[in-house]
Amino acid sequence: MLLEINGGHIDNLPFQNLVKVSDLLSFEGNVVLSHYSDNLENNYLFYWVDFHEGNNRWLVCKVSKNNLYYYLNSSASLNELIFDGKENPFLFLIDNDNTGQIIGGYLITPNNLPGTYKPEDNNFFDYDFPSDYQDYFSEYSYINLLRENALYFTLNAKTNRFGDTVGTKDAVDFLSNITKSYNEYSAYSFYETFKNTTADHKKLKKTFTALQDTKALRICDMSFNSFHVAICSDPLQRDTEMDKIYNDWNKTLIENYKNDVIDNDFSNDDDAKSIAEKFPDAELRKRIFEPLIKIIESQNVNLKVNNKDNTFKRAYNIVERSKDIIIPKPTIEKVTADMFPKRKIIQVYIEVPQDENVTDLSKKTIKDNLLFSQETNEYPIRIDSIKYGNSKFNLIHPILLQAILNDEGIYHLDFFSLDIHVETKDKDELILLFSLEFFKIYNDTMIQNSNSDLAKEFNKLISNITIDNDTDLPY
Repeated sequence: MLLEINGGHIDNLPFQNLVKVSDLLSFEGNVVLSHYSDNLENNYLFYWVDFHEGNNRWLVCKVSKNNLYYYLNSSASLNELIFDGKENPFLFLIDNDNTGQIIGGYLITPNNLPGTYKPEDNNFFDYDFPSDYQDYFSEYSYINLLRENALYFTLNAKTNRFGDTVGTKDAVDFLSNITKSYNEYSAYSFYETFKNTTADHKKLKKTFTALQDTKALRICDMSFNSFHVAICSDPLQRDTEMDKIYNDWNKTLIENYKNDVIDNDFSNDDDAKSIAEKFPDAELRKRIFEPLIKIIESQNVNLKVNNKDNTFKRAYNIVERSKDIIIPKPTIEKVTADMFPKRKIIQVYIEVPQDENVTDLSKKTIKDNLLFSQETNEYPIRIDSIKYGNSKFNLIHPILLQAILNDEGIYHLDFFSLDIHVETKDKDELILLFSLEFFKIYNDTMIQNSNSDLAKEFNKLISNITIDNDTDLPY
């Protein structure tokens, strides 16, 4: 028999002039989901949930045109439509006899719907968009869906020297910076949302990479009265099972970006402090907000933003005090570390064809042909001649040395026979500093005592000295 229902009894539905639009789903030849509309163009779904001795029970719910479109595009589940609190504070269960006549029903709250009557969580419409609905949803083209959810940015020239036009560089810089900001935010949002769902962070990173096309910003409207551009991420559910898992996150991404990043007053200390609290990691905060601040600080354009129906609007200004809260000035230690990041030396052995130039090897070639690698703190340097200023010391044989990199990131080069010791944080300076010391010690030695042991060491090394005009000097 049909389940007992905890709800109020009704004799009929309170909707007038219902007309079936289409049957949407069937099982073994029996209809299980139908779409109806009334004379006011409201939409209703009839979902088959129970039967007994020729009587059928249907769950009836109201559905907005937007949500119906999302459902038929596999972007919203049947569950989402039924339990849409805005459309359905109450649900209806209607019993039909074998002739289709209503013989009774119930008015219930969603919480009282029996569990066996609820669709599965992932009950999506897994078919192509019905051709019969193309005209019905003509205004719901993909571009219009993007525009409904888009953020509309406007760049206005700060002077009227060139009328309302904006330079191409300013337009390109804007698109580049807003994309950088959005991409950094989307990465942060994704990991914050799903970091506790798996311990495999490599898998999480791979999944995020696979979603690049779905979450990427798309231009969906543009005009050239000043520079006006609407951008949005894809709001639709894609076909793969993986995308369905992350669909809810993706559908709200552009709205969350607006709330967390775009909708801030950058001239207000309280907003700046809220940003710092929301994003306590200063480096992350810099990556998200610095590109946007660069747009706001442009010398050529002013920035404004709104949504499609203008319920959200914001123009921008920024003060140095608030900027320093959002992006603190780096310390001397940080500046030094950025200028001279710590490095390590790796010794590698790679098998390559004999005629292959090592500088032409791709990353894939190196990876595929790597025989051995190990970390070390030194590497060889070969010096065939020494040039400093106008002078060039041609050597009898090359000087072979070992450069050493210590734990502080400082390179050392020592030539003990000439008492030469140089160090620097920039490896490209090693040879220059070595040449300078060589030149100084050589001059001092030859001036003070050309018969000293040090002078003899120079005699063993130098064949001759040349200057720019290639005139040999006697040695």
